[in-house]
Amino acid sequence: MPQDKQSLEEIGKESGEALKAELESANKKSESHEGPRKFYVTDISLRVLSEGPLGDISLKQIVYEIDEGDCVGATRNRKEREVSGKVMARLLEELGSEPGFFQLDSNGKDQG
Repeated sequence: MPQDKQSLEEIGKESGEALKAELESANKKSESHEGPRKFYVTDISLRVLSEGPLGDISLKQIVYEIDEGDCVGATRNRKEREVSGKVMARLLEELGSEPGFFQLDSNGKDQG
């Protein structure tokens, strides 16, 4: 009986590996037909009304104050635009991240 169980485990492992390889292959094919990836920048303006200054608090804390606390807030202007990989790589660095976050090199080319 243990031999049968081991065989089933091996079959399951082999099936899982085959499925993983098939999915990776399908993803590569669909990526090549889709063309270059698209990246977007969204700028949102947030107006907050409060009885005192907010000071230096995080965006997470501002959202909490609007949802649960003593502030009222609403988004006002929303701009969304498509940017190239090169621009996205630069913007990621400006925001303290790195191009690798979106699997890009420093020139905005796909790494992989």
